Amino acid sequence: MKLITKEIREKLLSNFKNEDADHTPVLKLFSPWNSATWLITEMVEGDEDKLFGLCDLGFGSPELGYVSLSEIEDIDGPLGLRIERDMHFKPRATLSIYVGAARMESRIVFDQASLEAAYMVKCEKSGLTDDDLKAQVFCPNTGKPLSFAMIKALAEVEAKTTGTAA
Repeated sequence: MKLITKEIREKLLSNFKNEDADHTPVLKLFSPWNSATWLITEMVEGDEDKLFGLCDLGFGSPELGYVSLSEIEDIDGPLGLRIERDMHFKPRATLSIYVGAARMESRIVFDQASLEAAYMVKCEKSGLTDDDLKAQVFCPNTGKPLSFAMIKALAEVEAKTTGTAA
């Protein structure tokens, strides 16, 4: 399986040109034999072997940084397994939200509750409003941005239905 298609490459390179933005991940790579996962947002122009994103090798300490595409492609797993691209991956938050959730959980997570919690922490710590943060968590059903107020309201409804504190 080709890890990076032409369309993905173009988006990664485009993101690199706008480094200051908090991009949504373009690419999710994973190991089918363990919990290693990479969420990639950028490819370095002029060095297309260098990718930027959130990397989790499954040791409980995900890191934000650069990774070598060729090294990922060279990984040989048991029974001839290789690193794969998640062809069904749809980002539900910006990279900074995935990073926040990964720091709280000690691994890359994709569940809506963890992403929302990371978003709420970011809002509260930064003192910024939804408009400032430009809606960084997306509804899993519609793909539309969720506001901080909506996330709080959903958390309250869930707390009432499950009997837990919001």
